[in-house]
Amino acid sequence: MKISALVFSKDDTEQALELIKGIHDFVDEVVVLDASGRQDKKRLVDEKQKLGLTRLEIVDTLALGFREPLMMYALTKCNNDWVLLFNSDERPSDSLRMNADKLVEKAKCGAFAVGIFSVHSKTSRTFVSWQVRLFDRTKTEFRGMLHEEPFVKGRIEKLDAGRYFIDHFTTGMKHTANNEYVKLEMFERYTYRQYNDKVLDQFSKIALPENRSIAKTRKGKVLSCMLNAYERIMLKKQDKEVSNLDYFCFRLARDVAHQIRRRRIRGVFEAFPTNVRYVRTMRAWRCAATGKEDFEIAKEISKIGVIRFLGLDKPSVVEALYRKYKGKSQGIDLLISLLRENTSKTKA
Repeated sequence: MKISALVFSKDDTEQALELIKGIHDFVDEVVVLDASGRQDKKRLVDEKQKLGLTRLEIVDTLALGFREPLMMYALTKCNNDWVLLFNSDERPSDSLRMNADKLVEKAKCGAFAVGIFSVHSKTSRTFVSWQVRLFDRTKTEFRGMLHEEPFVKGRIEKLDAGRYFIDHFTTGMKHTANNEYVKLEMFERYTYRQYNDKVLDQFSKIALPENRSIAKTRKGKVLSCMLNAYERIMLKKQDKEVSNLDYFCFRLARDVAHQIRRRRIRGVFEAFPTNVRYVRTMRAWRCAATGKEDFEIAKEISKIGVIRFLGLDKPSVVEALYRKYKGKSQGIDLLISLLRENTSKTKA
């Protein structure tokens, strides 16, 4: 069974090349979706020829701040059904590299969940979550949401995290990336119905069940009952936006859980003031001139996803945007602009 490795890269050619060289001989093709500037693009092409990377295919594309909005487009560029997904600052374990073909050959599932570890330094490595990274693209759908888990038709099998894992090297992570993500949080707003699904989704990344439907497990049902009971007691309406206090509690619990997994006690205490600042920012977004419009966008993309909302599942749309914005400012700011433009067109 053939496998396509899919890599996303933007102005980080050094890291991308290190990853490509490490996986090139273990997969049938390496597809790089590259949103780099001219100099980095040229170097990637030059190194492909110099190193004889015959299995490497480079697809030039635009940058929308993070990879997920371009996932369905990227999958159309893969020639094989099974896909192994990476960011350029990630590295697979030796067992995953050498045995991926054997795993898919015997697969009786639609996807494999891989343990993701965050490497902070030479002596600090922490489990982050289970993520679908090796999957049959014909059975997998991405919605384009930041850090999402895709919908998979069929069973998801967890791999042994002691052997099959991916390390994410945060030591080289650009602070600008985190700053960009913050901008998109103005659209991470939910009704209580969507909020409950979000809580369950976060829980599933820690305790991923084989069938992926966390709501059907005993723990998931207990958590759902607790959320619904709280909302009934507090007279929360399912179609109304979540309160600032509930946004704060959700993010605080998520961040504290992450810091506990890192065994970083200082980070646990830092999570409180960090999320106080977040709530203040959220309050400002809600009161802004575009606050109501942004919430309507948030509700819609939470329902159908960024990809369907902007038509990014159509290669012609993505390629037209690439031509239109080539050489112009891109990233999260462009994505936000496209979301608002699409809403304006729909109203018109």
